[in-house]
Formats: sequence, C-alpha cells, structure tokens
Amino acid sequence: MCLILSISFFAAHGEDRPPFDDGGSVTEPLDGEEEESADGVGEEAEEEDTEEESVWQEEQISSEQIRGLHKKIDANSDGKISMAEITDFDKASRHEIAKKQMVTTDGESMHDEIDADKDGKISLDEMLTNIFGHPAPEAPDGSSLETPDEHMEQERNLETQKFKAADKNGDGFLDKEELPAAIRPELHDHVFSVVASHMMKLKDKDGDGQLSSEEFWEGDENDEIAEDQAKEFEMLDLDKSGKLNLEEFTNWESGSYHTADAMTQLFEIADEDKDHHITAAELDAARPVLANSVATSHLAEWAEHYEL
Repeated sequence: MCLILSISFFAAHGEDRPPFDDGGSVTEPLDGEEEESADGVGEEAEEEDTEEESVWQEEQISSEQIRGLHKKIDANSDGKISMAEITDFDKASRHEIAKKQMVTTDGESMHDEIDADKDGKISLDEMLTNIFGHPAPEAPDGSSLETPDEHMEQERNLETQKFKAADKNGDGFLDKEELPAAIRPELHDHVFSVVASHMMKLKDKDGDGQLSSEEFWEGDENDEIAEDQAKEFEMLDLDKSGKLNLEEFTNWESGSYHTADAMTQLFEIADEDKDHHITAAELDAARPVLANSVATSHLAEWAEHYEL
C-alpha cells in the first residue's frame, strides 16, 4: 500500500465557518396535518431545521470534554489557561497525534510497512517506492518506458530532500525515531524548512526570493474577498516590507498562522472578563458560540486523541 505524503498543509487548516444560528424552533403538526409557519413554509422546512439541529449537536464538544481539556491544558494548575499554555499544549498534542499515526489500521507500524526488505531501516528507494510506486521497467536499450513528468520529478526531488533532512545521523536510512519527521515535516522545523523552500520557489515567479501578494495568492485573488486577502497578507507580512520572506511564508505553510488565528478567536470569545486567561467555566460557557469554528475543531481533535 502506498502512502501518499502531502507537501502542502492548507487542507489541514480549514477556513473558519460562522457559528451555527440556533435561533429557529421546530413545531409539530397537529392531528396529522402539515402545519405551515407564517411565511408558508411547512413540514419540509421543519425537517431541514431538525437536520441542522442535529449538525449543531454533533459538532459541538460536550461540557465534560471541554472541562477535561481545560484541566489538561492548565499546566500550572491555577484554574485558568493562558495563550502560552494552549500554544504549548497544541504543539505537544500534534506530536502525540503524529506518533499515533505511525501505526497503520491493521496495527502494523508504518516503519515496518515501508521497510520492504525487513532489515529494520528504511532506505531512500523504499521510501520513494512507497510514495510513488515501483518505477516503470526499462526498454531493451536501457531507456525508461515511463513518460517524463516534470511535476513528478519535482515531487520525487522534494521527497528525497525531506528524507535527507530527516536522516539526523546521516547513515542514509531512516529509523523509527527519524521516520515521523519525513512523514509529518510540519512538526519538525529542520525538515519543514525544505518543504517551505520548495513551495516558495514554485510561487516565486520573479525569482527574487520573496513573495508578492499576487505571487502568494497565485493569481487567485477574488474581488469578493480581496479585502480579506489583503488583510491576511498584511498580517503575515511581519516586517511590513510588502512581500513575504521565507520565515513569514513558513508561518503560513506550516499551519502555525492558522492555529494562532483560531486560538486568538477562542480567547476573544471565551475570555469574558478580558484578563487574558480562560477559566473552565468561561470555556464551557463559550461552547455554543464556538460551535463549528476552527477553534472547536482543534478542541474536538484533542478530546478524541486523549479519549475524553
């Protein structure tokens, strides 16, 4: 089974969705008749309301779970969590979740699955074969029967660079401690710098080593969201140079920017007394407003991982 390793992490960090509006009510028809509301909407609308209500309930983290998470995040056990505590907790949790992902669905370690010759270590050829499959056979004259693909070659080159960066001891193989860095490079700065550099070069059309807004959005700027894109670009552009350098771009590509944005939203909503800390009661009270937000997606993932 091939493991398709992604080099971009945008999908892992979805766009914020507005909180679900739970303001509607559902009434039941009397005597088996369909009851219409004031605007003439009948049973069909009631079914839609019920379905939306179900989505609301499914996507909202429970009070017990959120209070359990608060206790875990509260590193100094003072009854409240700070931005620093939740940031540290997020980083630690992502590493723990990554370790869990090193085991396949059938219980075999990912390392053992990729290690085709079962010598206890993964070679570059084994890694590339696992990702891209076996190369096409050669023609009788020794040439490749495979049609050259520039994009595929770029991908293979990137995976090779990631492999070498993950190989800390430089022995040409990946052991069980080194493999996670190659598979989840966003959690390992020394490997992710390779990924970010690669992605930046693909976007950097004028080759100046920085990204303009046009290069960053890759011509996908939409008039309807241009203002939001301009604000986001400005927030990423920490040195206010009008362009993104590698460090600023890495902040976006790794997902760090999206996580920080989600946690900022969490504090803006939950920190009721604005003391820059959140109590368990405040976090619990904010659940309805936070439902279906990116912040709650993080909370739900943590709750599932820690089996709360």
